[in-house]
Amino acid sequence: MQRLLRTRDVLAEPRSAGCGVRCAILILLIVILVGCESAGRGRPLGVVRLGPWQEFESMPEGDRELSALRLLVHKDARGLAVMSLLCTVDLSPLSKRALAGSEQWHSPLSGAAYDLSGRVISGPAKHPLPYYELFVDKGPPGAPLTLYAYVGRIKDPEWRLTGKP
Repeated sequence: MQRLLRTRDVLAEPRSAGCGVRCAILILLIVILVGCESAGRGRPLGVVRLGPWQEFESMPEGDRELSALRLLVHKDARGLAVMSLLCTVDLSPLSKRALAGSEQWHSPLSGAAYDLSGRVISGPAKHPLPYYELFVDKGPPGAPLTLYAYVGRIKDPEWRLTGKP
């Protein structure tokens, strides 16, 4: 019986606060180093159908906003690229507005501003707008070629889908 009481007394003794304080400091350092943007929020990943390949192949050089998909397709002499039009801070849809003589993408919720190529100009945003991989699918025999974006496969802003599939 005496032995049982000793075990109970040991279990009931308060633990040293050293571990709790060390753990709290470690967690605080992790939060500071990683930042709040790593909370797992992001655009849903997957394949997004952009439309028939012929529409984009015959598109003149410049930008085409796919507002329903929150994507911007850019065509230049090197090929096609696609950029997200969702704010990297809060995933709100961006709108184009003219400010100080130049156009920029603006988040109405966070106030983040990006230039037309997706680089951060101002606001709480720390990361540029992502560019995604593009690919063309031939589909079943007789079906038209279709252009898709692979959301989640980040590409360099200089990357282009080139040539004919």
